[in-house]
Amino acid sequence: MVELHLLTATQVLELIGNNSITVEEYARSLLDHIAKRDSIVKAWEFLDPALVLREAQALDQIPRDKRGRLHGLAIGIKYPTDYFEVIPPQTHAAVPDIAKYRVDSTIAEQLRNDGALILGKTRGVGFAVTTSGLDTTDLDNPNRTQGSSSCGSAAAVADCQVPLALGTYEDSIIPPASPTGVFGMGPIYDSLLFKDKANFAIHAGRYFARSVEDIQLLHYVPSPMSTLPYVIDALYNSGEEEGTCLLGTRTCLLRSIEAWIDSPDEGNICWLTGIAGGGKSTFARTIARTYDYRKELAGSFLFSRGGGDKSDGHKLITTLAHMLAERIPSTRPYMFDAIQKYQINITDNFHFAWEELIINPLSKVKGNSPPSTVLFVIDALDECDDESICAGLSNLLTTTRVLTNIRLRILITSRPEALDAHVGWRVQDKGLLCDLRDFATDIDRDIGLFLTSGLGIIQADVQLGLLKAEVTSRLASNYPDEVAIERLVKNSFRVFAWASIASRFILEDKMLIMERNDMLTKNRQSTGSQETCLDEIYTTVLRNSIKQNIDEKEKKTLMLREVLGSILIILSPLSMESLAKLLVKPLDYVENTLRNLHSIINIHRRIDPMSLRHSSLRDFLLDQKRCDGLDLWIDETQVHRALAKRCVGLMSIILRSKIREIESSDTLMNDILTNDPYHNLRNACIPHELQYACLYWLRHCDKGELYISDDDPFEIFFRTHFHYWRVAINLIGRRNDMYSMLRVYNQLRGRPVIRNYRC
Repeated sequence: MVELHLLTATQVLELIGNNSITVEEYARSLLDHIAKRDSIVKAWEFLDPALVLREAQALDQIPRDKRGRLHGLAIGIKYPTDYFEVIPPQTHAAVPDIAKYRVDSTIAEQLRNDGALILGKTRGVGFAVTTSGLDTTDLDNPNRTQGSSSCGSAAAVADCQVPLALGTYEDSIIPPASPTGVFGMGPIYDSLLFKDKANFAIHAGRYFARSVEDIQLLHYVPSPMSTLPYVIDALYNSGEEEGTCLLGTRTCLLRSIEAWIDSPDEGNICWLTGIAGGGKSTFARTIARTYDYRKELAGSFLFSRGGGDKSDGHKLITTLAHMLAERIPSTRPYMFDAIQKYQINITDNFHFAWEELIINPLSKVKGNSPPSTVLFVIDALDECDDESICAGLSNLLTTTRVLTNIRLRILITSRPEALDAHVGWRVQDKGLLCDLRDFATDIDRDIGLFLTSGLGIIQADVQLGLLKAEVTSRLASNYPDEVAIERLVKNSFRVFAWASIASRFILEDKMLIMERNDMLTKNRQSTGSQETCLDEIYTTVLRNSIKQNIDEKEKKTLMLREVLGSILIILSPLSMESLAKLLVKPLDYVENTLRNLHSIINIHRRIDPMSLRHSSLRDFLLDQKRCDGLDLWIDETQVHRALAKRCVGLMSIILRSKIREIESSDTLMNDILTNDPYHNLRNACIPHELQYACLYWLRHCDKGELYISDDDPFEIFFRTHFHYWRVAINLIGRRNDMYSMLRVYNQLRGRPVIRNYRC
C-alpha cells in the first residue's frame, strides 16, 4: 500500500470516507514524514504533534452523518490565527505558548467547520526550491532565487508533508509554486475588506496543491456566516469615490463626536441630523475611517436610496454582524450558535437579529480595563426604502442596552424628519443628539478650504504647463483667487453638496471654466433657503446639458427625462451598458445623454454602475414645483411602470434561452451555485440587466400601481416563464426573496397571500 503521506487530498478523503483509514492513522503518517524531513525542508513555523493527534482523534469520534465535506483532511496555513502578530517571526519550534493566542482566523475557522485538520503554521522564508530539474532563478534577476511569504506552504506541499496549504497574498503564490513544482492558485479579482491586516487577505482562494482534482476542494469554502445577507457595497470603504472630510475642516464637530465616543460616561447613542447636502455622509465616513485605523470600528452601513441592497433595512444588522465577526473573532462562536438555532427568526426579525448577532455576542466578550470601544456607524438611515423598517430600526437602536464589558457606541445620521419626537427624547436621555446647525460657526471657512483645494488644480496645471494655450488665455489671472472663492462660498449658502457640485461642474470642461464660474455666481435668484440653493445649481447643470436649438432641445429633454428618470428610480445601480440594454436604446444614446452630467452623476466606465452623487437630485426632480422651469419633472409612478414593462420585455426575449443553456450543463449549473464565490461565472451567463429584471420587475409593478390581469404581458410572462424565472432567482443567489416576490405578485393579482413557499 502507498504510504499515506504521499496521497493527494482527494485520495485521502475517499479513504477516510469509506473507513479504509482513520484520521489518526493519516495524521501519524504525515507527522512521521515531517519528523524525518523537517530539519532539511524547514517548512513549519509551529507544529505541535500532540495537539494534531488530539484533534485527529476527536475527528474520528464524530458520527458519519455529522462530518463535514473536508473531514480529516490535513491542511497547512500560513496564518491560522487572528493574532499572528504576537508570534515572533522565524522562530520555528520556539513558540510554546501559541495556543494561548489561538483564535482561529476566518478561513481556519471555516476549514475546521468543514472538518479539516489544521496541521500547523507554515513559515515565511526567503525561497523554496527543489534540488533538480527546474530553473529556480528569479526571472527579473538571475542572480537570486524567487521568494515570498508563502514559501513554507509551497515547500510543505511539494515535500508531501501536507496535501494542501494556504498562502497569503496573491503575488506570494506563483514565485514558490513554479520552482517547487506544485499548483499555485492566487486569484486577484476579489476585493479585500480590511486592507491593512494581512490575515483578512487570507482565504481559500490562495493555496498550493499537488493535483488538479485537489484544486476544486478549496475553490470555495463556505462559512456559517454565508447564510446571512451581506452588503459589501454599504461599507464606508466599499471602493466608491466619495471621500472624507478635508483635513482641517469640521474640526469642532469632529472633536465633539470623538469626545462622546471616547468618554466612559456618555450614552451609547449619538444621532446626527442635518439638511440634504449638509455633509452628513462625508462626516460619517470620516469617523468610520478614523476609528477603523484605531481598530475600534466594529461595522458600518451607509444607506443609499435606489442603491439596491444598500437601501434594504433588513440587511443592516446581518451586514454589521459580518464585520463584527471579522473585527472581534471571539464573537463568532456565539453568532454561529445563534445562526444554527434561530436561522429563520434571525433573517426575518431584525429585533431578534440585533440581540442574537450583535448584543449577545458582544456581552460575552472578555472585557478589558478600561473597557475597549466598539463603534457602529449607520449613515443616512432616512434612505432606508421602507418607512416602517426605518421607524423600527430607530426604535431598536435607541433602546439598545448598555454593556458593562465594552464601551458600545452607535453613531446614526439622517435628515431631521427621520427623527420623530419620541425617538429624539430617547436619544437625549441615553446619549447625544446633534444637529449640523449647531456647528455652523466655521462652515463658510470649511467650504472655502474645500473649494480652494478642489479648484486649486487649475493653477497647478497652469504652472506645470499642462493646459493648452487656448485654455489659459480664457482664464482670469490667478483664478481661482480669494475673491472668486468668496463669491462661490457665499452662493453655496453653507451647503457642502452645492460646493461639491460646483467644483466638479467648473472643472468638467477646461475650455469653459470662467463661463461656468459665472453661471454659478451671477444673476442668482435664490431667496435665501438652502433648498433653493440646491435647486438653482441643479437647474444650471441640467440646462447647460441641453443647450441646443429649439428642436434639438426638445429632443434632448425627452432623452434626459427617460435616461435620468430611469437612473433616479432604478432600484439597484446599473452600468451605462446594462441600462441601455434594459431601455432598448443604443449605448451612444445613453452616453450622449449623460455626457455633461458628471458633476451630478457618478459615471466612470461604460461597465461600471452609475449612481447619483447626492440624493438631493432625486428630491429635486421628483418635485414638480421645484423643477417646474426645466420641463424635466420625473413622474415617479410612470417611470416605475415603464421600467416594469422594460423588465418583462427583456425577460420574455432572452430569459428562456439563457436558463436553458445553463440547465443543459450539469457542471455549469453546479459551478454557478457552489463554486462561484465572486459571481464571475454567474455574471457571464446571466447579464446584469437580466438579473435586475428578474429581481425587480414586480417591485416596479407595485410602485407603479400596476395591477396584473388575465392575458396582460405580466400575467403571460408569469405563466409561460415561471420555471425559468424561478431558476434565475436561485442562480442569482436570492432564493430567500422568492416568497416576498410571490406575495407581491398575488397582491397585484388580488389573490390571497401565499403562506408557505419553498423555492
